[in-house]
Amino acid sequence: MKFWAQTLFIKITKVQYASLLSLGYICEELRTDELKKEQSNYVISALLESLEKNHHDPDLIIQTIKGIYHSLKFTKRYFEENQGNVIMGPIIEATKYSNVDVREIAMQCIVEIVRLSYDHIEPFMGDITEVTTRATEEDESQVQTQAIDVWSSIAEEEKIRIDNKEQHFSIIERALDILVKMITECIQDLNIGNEDVDEDQEWGTSVAAGCCLSLISRVVEDKIVEPITNFVAANIDSEMWWKNKYVGLVALGAILEGPSKEYLQEILTPAVPKLLDLIDDSTPRVRLVSCWLFSKIAKLNHELISDKDSFPVLYIKLLRGLEEGGIISINICSIISEWAESILNQDTIVHTCILSQVYQELLNKLIDYVLSDQDQKETLLKRRRVSGFSAIYNLLQYAPEDCEYNSIEFMGYVLELLEKSVNVEGAIDTTAEEFQGFFFCAVQCILTNIRKDLDPNYGWRVIELVINIFQQRGDVFEEAFLALSAVANKFPEAINSQVNKIGPFLIHGLRSENAAIIRNVCGLISDLCTLVESPVIIYEFKSYMPILLKHLSNSRTEVSVQIIIISLIGDTFLLTKDKFKPFLDESLSILEDAAKMWVEVPKNYQSKPEDIFNQTQFQSALIEAYTCFVQNIKEAGDTYYQTLGGFIGNIFAFLMGILDKAFNPTIVSHYSLSNIGYIKGDLWISGRYSSYLWTSLPSLIHKWWEVIHFGKFSPGK
Repeated sequence: MKFWAQTLFIKITKVQYASLLSLGYICEELRTDELKKEQSNYVISALLESLEKNHHDPDLIIQTIKGIYHSLKFTKRYFEENQGNVIMGPIIEATKYSNVDVREIAMQCIVEIVRLSYDHIEPFMGDITEVTTRATEEDESQVQTQAIDVWSSIAEEEKIRIDNKEQHFSIIERALDILVKMITECIQDLNIGNEDVDEDQEWGTSVAAGCCLSLISRVVEDKIVEPITNFVAANIDSEMWWKNKYVGLVALGAILEGPSKEYLQEILTPAVPKLLDLIDDSTPRVRLVSCWLFSKIAKLNHELISDKDSFPVLYIKLLRGLEEGGIISINICSIISEWAESILNQDTIVHTCILSQVYQELLNKLIDYVLSDQDQKETLLKRRRVSGFSAIYNLLQYAPEDCEYNSIEFMGYVLELLEKSVNVEGAIDTTAEEFQGFFFCAVQCILTNIRKDLDPNYGWRVIELVINIFQQRGDVFEEAFLALSAVANKFPEAINSQVNKIGPFLIHGLRSENAAIIRNVCGLISDLCTLVESPVIIYEFKSYMPILLKHLSNSRTEVSVQIIIISLIGDTFLLTKDKFKPFLDESLSILEDAAKMWVEVPKNYQSKPEDIFNQTQFQSALIEAYTCFVQNIKEAGDTYYQTLGGFIGNIFAFLMGILDKAFNPTIVSHYSLSNIGYIKGDLWISGRYSSYLWTSLPSLIHKWWEVIHFGKFSPGK
């Protein structure tokens, strides 16, 4: 690093340029712990000196400021040691440079500093406010968007701290007046026309302003309502130009997630009739953004449109919008989808709601909509179908109790369409994979959510359809397996009699490279083991166990797939018992390797929520699998006892590791804790493995009780 930094002062422009380029790439790839303090000092000092000395050469300045941007990860200590001005001073000056690319990257540097050193930016907020305000008023679009992003980053950081009840400086709230002026001016800088509404607005000043406004509203909540609704009211009058209406509606949609529902209802209820009128505006762009706004209202504050006055008006407009087609109809589907979920997704059973009176008609209109080929553009046609089926799916998933018969009737129609796609080739365009997938999703949704008793004939029809379509296509697809799982839950007798016919497709699915297919097949086999207790599985499980173990031992297998395979191995063992012996040693060996890997947590792991979730699920699956194996110990013979005995020590180590080294208090669920208790109890009652019981079990009991009693972990005790 020192070599590259020294070459910056060789007075040959090409050498300096190459050195700056190399230094930037190196800094970009390095982690913060890979440079010693003196090394990072040398690099940063050299870059800042280059920025000062090369101001006459635009190319060198651009590469220098890029290098500074990539080295900012090493500057945090400057701010922590009250030397932030060493970094901020030159960057603030760079925002005034004559070259627009330099100004843009300098503003990106401020964005990054905010993200890295929020706790130390307060002394520099005067300068930051000045340069960002000037940029949004006078500069080019690419600089304006970065200036807005500075405030987006501050708002994002403050929102996180508010949610976590951590200290913050209320920068957004104190600058609210300035920000409202800045945002409402920038949001009007549209870069779209009104001709082709199928084109989305590209990223630019207006979009950046809308995103920033949304973040600001989540920080200041109710305080944003008055200034923005005043702006909206001034722009959505019927006599205004379409662009005014457009930005007014965008601004209103941007703030809906911040304020309280009650306050928004109080302010917006009188405005709903005027907003509804804009769905029929003469300008396509205004109609489009109006539908987008109402999809957000349906999601976040559906009470505004679910009353007896607004609902009939909006419903007529929704049907008209579906008939219109195009991208506007896609937003109409979004309104229906969000509306159904918001109204019906409740903790208790919804017996009826305002959608009940139009439920059947709406399903019929939506299925006609998705089957139509009105939109000729292929990309638009696909979006149309996806949005239409999403609306159908939500209506089915959250159907009120008084609409269940309508859902059942709709399932009959969907099954007819699927049967036509197999038996009457060309009669209706449902032979495409996407249609069959969508239809099976609808069937799965209805079977899963209907509480009434159903005619078993539905189960037989679904099974026959799946088999015929698999045979016709010569391949499998995930939605069909989901439908079969729903049949297994609703009609276990029907699927039990057809396991032999389905079996080859299960094996085919397990050998797929598609993780979703593997997960769904494993889920179906698990249902056959636990819900159906299929005797066919007892005699045929040897066909799929080698495939499961191969996936589990492959480091490239997705974690989500490994988790469900571990659960399936436990379920298979419980069903097959003694017949599982040929796979017992290999299964326990692979589980042992997995247990070792998933107890020891890398230091940087806890910063990734998805990794925390995966580890939680993986550990729970392992505990559940071990529970299955240990439960059988009382009835097991000597062979089983001897095989399991070779792994008991590591099972204890795994359980102790979870209870002692877990980095997150929620890592072990109550369900997993109870399973650990079962493992201990079963081992104790069996009277076997006394050496482990007397040496390891007391510590395990103590740690287990500590977690249950105190509800938290005390790592290291």
